[in-house]
Amino acid sequence: MYKTGKKIGVYVVESLAGQGGFGIVYKVRHSKVDYLRALKMPLKEEHFEKFITECKQWIKLSDHQNIVRLFDVGLGSGKRPYAVAEWVCGGSLSDRIVDGRLYEGSEQETSSRILSYAVQSANGLLYANERNVVHRDVKPANILVTKDNIVKVSDFGLAVELRDGQKTNTEHASKPFRSPEQATREVSSVKSDVFSWALTVLSMYTGVRECGSYYPWEDGYLLASESSLRDRCLNETRVEIPQNIKALLESCLQRNPELRPDFKQVLGVLEGDTLAEVATYALAEQMRQLPSIYNNQPLNKGVNRKERNKKIRLALYASLAIGLPWLIYLGFHLYANVF
Repeated sequence: MYKTGKKIGVYVVESLAGQGGFGIVYKVRHSKVDYLRALKMPLKEEHFEKFITECKQWIKLSDHQNIVRLFDVGLGSGKRPYAVAEWVCGGSLSDRIVDGRLYEGSEQETSSRILSYAVQSANGLLYANERNVVHRDVKPANILVTKDNIVKVSDFGLAVELRDGQKTNTEHASKPFRSPEQATREVSSVKSDVFSWALTVLSMYTGVRECGSYYPWEDGYLLASESSLRDRCLNETRVEIPQNIKALLESCLQRNPELRPDFKQVLGVLEGDTLAEVATYALAEQMRQLPSIYNNQPLNKGVNRKERNKKIRLALYASLAIGLPWLIYLGFHLYANVF
């Protein structure tokens, strides 16, 4: 750990900004042109190669306003690699939830602020996903916010580049915000980011709890697996969730990643488009899987008929559970606009 005044290249350490399991971040100042930057480096030599990979992913994305910009990469003492990024002085979304800055003003102002942060973070993640980069560790601590309320997605330490829609092995993402496929060590994809983003948005609505936590769930996997827990978390919030956002979050928190919308569909709902497209997509995916449930389990291979029929019934119930709320909401929405 470097002390205040330590010089790293042309940068002078001012203070320790943060430390995680793999890396450490310093607040530094350029010694010649006097501007602030964030300097990040890996803690252990065994993480050097992984850190360089992170920088390669990061540099491809840093021209988007909703992603922390990477300016420079270099080598310090002991050939320790470091990355120099923009200094975001407003802190993280996690900080704003805990210290209450997110909830300043009227409830309407708070709701508008949450929606703005949700849209901006989704835009940043969409930009990454469109360039075949999956973040894999989306959470409030990795969402930075400037003093002007500009959201910046940060920390691509677990990010990976995919090609041609492929999927990837999982990494150890933060437990409360990990997707079910990450929890069970299955392959992850861009839909894993959608799931973690939805939990991040939900955490803004839930606020700080008595236990000091801003999420009333221990594991993202449990939230996807237990409908009663998911319903409670969506309804017992510090800030009321609008019905269209609640329906969107429910679709993003589906156990099956194929049933989740992508970030283009997410932004369509957040920016006021109809929910019908997302509803149709979810129903179509549920129905598409019915033939595979039936055809891939022939009776002559010893599959129990009752078990097969049970899976078909569960799939039908799931279709109704997902589709009916969307259709009811859409009906009320149309009624309100027409009459």
